[in-house]
Amino acid sequence: MKMVKVCLILALIMGGSSLLFSQEAPTLTPDQQDQFDSQKLTVTGYKIVTVSRYGGVIGDSGFGPSSTNWDASKGYDKISEPDFLRTLGLDKEALESQSHQTSKSLLTGGGWGAAVVGLLIMFVPVVSPPMTTDQYGLTSLDMGAFWTYLGIGAAISIGGTVMILAGSNMSPNITPYGRAAALAEKYNTQLLIKITGKDPNKPRTPDNGST
Repeated sequence: MKMVKVCLILALIMGGSSLLFSQEAPTLTPDQQDQFDSQKLTVTGYKIVTVSRYGGVIGDSGFGPSSTNWDASKGYDKISEPDFLRTLGLDKEALESQSHQTSKSLLTGGGWGAAVVGLLIMFVPVVSPPMTTDQYGLTSLDMGAFWTYLGIGAAISIGGTVMILAGSNMSPNITPYGRAAALAEKYNTQLLIKITGKDPNKPRTPDNGST
């Protein structure tokens, strides 16, 4: 039975997300909470599931700390991995991530462009058939030129398709999910300290007031 594979991205909030402070912290005032919510970093992991045309699952990419399938947000806005790393002050890693994503975009975008150009070349002899004139002045279809157009167009389209597949198979990020989640958690802890002036991980000193 012929199966049609459809790739679906299913968001999996792993353990709620990397953010340990997703619920409103009781020590924050409403203004402080708004400030925190608008600046916090959130990392959400996902896996890619392949299903058949009938809805049955036939495979998935799996997910774990080493997975690079994750999205990041700063406040209420989604950000790219390079922006995520720059926010954390990891400029060298941000440049490496930017190079990775640029290569992925060039392969995918360039592949689509090549595939389209190849198809257009293949249609040239169909729309405007190449003709040749023999020694008697009779015209006929130039089969050599016709097949040359088709061959060149097909080769370019196939090359474009290979580029698309290569770009699509490149990982969306270079930082493992486990590390990204830990970095976001550390950033959010420091953000809370900056906003409140108190370290949420530091044990509170019990009051010694007299009764």
